Amino acid sequence: MDKLIVIKNALVLTLDDSGRTGYFSLVIKNDRIFDIDYENELINNSVIFSKYPGAYIIDAHDKLIVPSFLNLNLNSTFYQCTSFLKGFNFSNLSDNLSTSLVEQYFLESKNKDDLKNLIAINYYSSLQNGEAVILESSRLFTKDFISENRKFGFLSYQDIVYTAYDNSFSSFLSEKGFLHCIGIKDEDEINTYSLNALVSSFASGKKILFFEVLQKSTSLEILKKNFAKSLIKLLWEAELLSDKVIFSNPIYMNQDEIEMLCKKRSNIVLSPTDILKLGEKNFDFYDYINRELNISLGSGFNGRSVFSELKVLSSLLRKEYFSYDEILRMVTVNPARALKISDNYGSIEKNKFANLVFFNLNDLRNILNVPEINSEKVSEFLVENFDTKDISDVILKGIPLKRNNQCKLYNPETIKQIKNSLNKKIYEVGKYLELKEKFLMRKRVNELTGTEVEKSLMYVDNYGEEDYASQDSRSIMDSEFKILGIDKEMNVNVMDEIDNYENINQADISEMNSPGEGFFVFEEEAAVVKENVRSLRPEVPKEVTMRFDDSFSTDNVIVKEVKEEKKEIKEVKEVKEVIKKEAKEEKNIQFKKEKLRFGFSQEEK
Repeated sequence: MDKLIVIKNALVLTLDDSGRTGYFSLVIKNDRIFDIDYENELINNSVIFSKYPGAYIIDAHDKLIVPSFLNLNLNSTFYQCTSFLKGFNFSNLSDNLSTSLVEQYFLESKNKDDLKNLIAINYYSSLQNGEAVILESSRLFTKDFISENRKFGFLSYQDIVYTAYDNSFSSFLSEKGFLHCIGIKDEDEINTYSLNALVSSFASGKKILFFEVLQKSTSLEILKKNFAKSLIKLLWEAELLSDKVIFSNPIYMNQDEIEMLCKKRSNIVLSPTDILKLGEKNFDFYDYINRELNISLGSGFNGRSVFSELKVLSSLLRKEYFSYDEILRMVTVNPARALKISDNYGSIEKNKFANLVFFNLNDLRNILNVPEINSEKVSEFLVENFDTKDISDVILKGIPLKRNNQCKLYNPETIKQIKNSLNKKIYEVGKYLELKEKFLMRKRVNELTGTEVEKSLMYVDNYGEEDYASQDSRSIMDSEFKILGIDKEMNVNVMDEIDNYENINQADISEMNSPGEGFFVFEEEAAVVKENVRSLRPEVPKEVTMRFDDSFSTDNVIVKEVKEEKKEIKEVKEVKEVIKKEAKEEKNIQFKKEKLRFGFSQEEK
């Protein structure tokens, strides 16, 4: 027996090609939209029952109904790990120790129950946010996990488009008839062999190519080194650039490459929060939005929902350069086109799936205030005034899964307990407290010893870039010069001398009497001066200082002997007198420390 639902008195934003918007009645038959009453004939219940006997009636007089959202990039690995991402960017994200440990934990078979809880919480949250379709870009999914959990109805409420990063998983998804993506996550994965494999596998089956490249500052260098040409041109020549290709956050792309994507009708998915937090340069969204590109949005690593990403994007754009109707289509119509499922998703039309999202207009802050009812005005009101917390009802394929702010799939208290327990486990596995204590210890040591904090090239925990210090850097540089070696005859440790040189402003700098003053003509002169300087150096008593080791314990200390002390002003004057007496042809400039004289190597002497 057919299941009928009639929704009346609702303000409906269809987002169809005609942009029809108004107070319409919707008729749902089983899982699809059977009819749309544009003339509002289905107002009275008696009329509804006479035309559709046994129909279930939903009075939505204080609701705004829009098509369900499509999230074109959700990474479940990072969904509960945003606290680990602070201070990282796309280039060094793979160096994040915490997220690597978390991902490895969930991939172990013994932790499959925790993985199931993680996925359930992510997807239930996504459903509450009105997302009916998710493109999953995480590596957590395997053949065994999907086979085991789909048997019990789990993962069947929403449509999940998995991303396969290996051939075996892709073959499994093809056998099951799943629409899926072939994922390329890094520029290093692109070579002649992988391109040939993509061409052969791409020709058959329902597959989409999902590129997570051109995000790093080194992306162009890597591709140029391997192929001596840009990735876009390479894909163009390999005939892989088409409307079945999706690029995720392609930050490093020039105007010519964007034009190539326009010609081939390729797809772009943007995650505005990720671009703002993980991007390494200012990103001009207008370069993409003002082109003939099919642009969609995804929550990525840091986003909480695709609708919140829509609001972030709209806040970054000047209102005169875009329309709210177009922005809203980036989470509805455009993703459906990118996944080749626009016959069933993306808008409210007859014979499409009945995937609907209800926003509550009852709240005083949400009362409709527009001069006229049309697609642009209602879209603007929706984007500017509503949040995902205003979603009161969600219907997927004709099934009311969320009614009056209550989800029918789980008990709120139970899911809350599971989420709290899982979050605690994630912080434990990611060594949040250990790495935080290590960072704080290093900071305290630097403060006690007066060690200057230097920037680190690699990050291993969840703190900002400005907080990291490299503990093993041995290079000493200046804007004008750098030390390349040590003169063995001087028998002086350059590093120790520089460490003891407290203030360069104390150097005794003399005015030259002539242009030639201060330069040695013969190496014998340099040797004599060095011998005299060495003989005049007084014996300095050694002192012992305590320095803490960079470790988890404060008990480990390093005892370091300080070899020399700073010369007294009197010593400097004596050295200068010796230099003047020994000069044969010209007067010479005496440097504060002989080790700062450059230009001669041991071999040249």
